Amino acid sequence: MRVAAIGYDPGHPAIEPLAFAAERSLLDFDAVLWRPEGLIDEYRDDYTQPGDSDAGPLLSVRASNALLADGRRRREEIRRFLDRGRVLVVVPPPAAPLRVHIIEDVFEFDLLDALPDAPARTVSASEPSLFRGGHPFRRFAERIDYATTAAVAFNAFPGEPLFFGAESGAVHGGYIYRHPGHLLLMPMAPLDDLVPLHEALVPLLGAMESQGFALDLPDWAAAYRLDGEEAARNEVRRLLAEQESLTRRLEAARHRLRDIDLKKALFAGGANVMIQAAAHAFQNLGTIVLPGLLTEDSIVVEDDDRFLVVQMVAAKGETDALDRLTNALNRFSADFHDSAKGVLLHSRGEPPAEGDAKPVANLLARRAATEGHLYLTGLDLMHLSGAYETTAALELLFGATGHPLVYDPSSPPVRRAGSAR
Repeated sequence: MRVAAIGYDPGHPAIEPLAFAAERSLLDFDAVLWRPEGLIDEYRDDYTQPGDSDAGPLLSVRASNALLADGRRRREEIRRFLDRGRVLVVVPPPAAPLRVHIIEDVFEFDLLDALPDAPARTVSASEPSLFRGGHPFRRFAERIDYATTAAVAFNAFPGEPLFFGAESGAVHGGYIYRHPGHLLLMPMAPLDDLVPLHEALVPLLGAMESQGFALDLPDWAAAYRLDGEEAARNEVRRLLAEQESLTRRLEAARHRLRDIDLKKALFAGGANVMIQAAAHAFQNLGTIVLPGLLTEDSIVVEDDDRFLVVQMVAAKGETDALDRLTNALNRFSADFHDSAKGVLLHSRGEPPAEGDAKPVANLLARRAATEGHLYLTGLDLMHLSGAYETTAALELLFGATGHPLVYDPSSPPVRRAGSAR
């Protein structure tokens, strides 16, 4: 059984530590132990502010955006993880001990944000947490003589409560069967006393993963085997392994295809698609992207305290595009008391060979140069984010004006299917 732990070092040979920000997918594991409070230390950086006594630590803009992006990715992974019958054990974190900063606002971040449909919880007075439950959890609790403290209570637990406040009777955690997956919310012992916990937890994870866990059979039933049972269980394991291998390959291929389609959208998509495609291209260059911060048809790009305001220009090249860029730059300066460079990003919506050297494009490029702005076509940005070394691409974006020569027009970076290079 493949088990990962996120948010702490498990110190157990059968459990692999995994960073929340790691590229490795949760789908590589059969069970995951997650301590969300560990996110605070993982994303804390040099720009973190401790905040006042009534607020949690404040992450920098860069760390905040990294956490939010990783959270969206992990949330989708957890959904698929549970949909495949896997086991997720979560240590309930405090309600809101962390704040994130996305330039225009600071807000509290729920450490359970990556858990789909997380049950509502409140901070309560710290008290001993006791276990009361049946198979297979009873055997787990007996093995470790389960006892810990908790300061988080669930308002209305949507499953089988297992952990209760010794004094208040409040629900501190329990089991939720999310068909076909398994979710266990469990207060955990102090981090310096985990060996006995994990020695008992690993067998519990195996029992939860077994196909018959949804039936409440007595403990002694596991000692008996019916005709064909072993063969059926082995067949299920074999088919699940084949399914997992195919699923990983399919997801990787889909990811590559989406990346290709987003690149293609840079020169073939309309204004709405262009926003997504441009954000993807700038993120590939390692920058922070904030869509919709100023207007619906612009994005703000930040790299090392340098800012771009990127104004989308639709296929026909609106004559007021430069005015809209100027207004967006003025708003950025007024709202954030900082300066930014302007970029006109033109989505021509025509095949590249036919869209080159359009009069309106030439006019926009000349006007952009006059105002000290940068003019790029979607094809330019696609080439910059894919063929340029990152530092060179960023220096061009933040340093050049007008319409720089990004690629050789005699050898464009795209070709019609079936044509020779």
